[in-house]
Amino acid sequence: MDGHTVRAIAAFRNEFGGGLREAMVAIDERARVLRHTRPHGYAAGRG
Repeated sequence: MDGHTVRAIAAFRNEFGGGLREAMVAIDERARVLRHTRPHGYAAGRG
C-alpha cells in the first residue's frame, strides 16, 4: 500500500471508529477499479 492508502485508512478509522479490515478491502478494491478503468495518469493522480 502506498502513503495515500495508509492515510485514507487512518482517516476512515478516525471517522468511523474502527473497521480497518473493511476499509482496507474497500480502498484496495477502489484502487483496483481505477487502475483498470482510468487512463494511467489519472489513476496515478497525475491527470
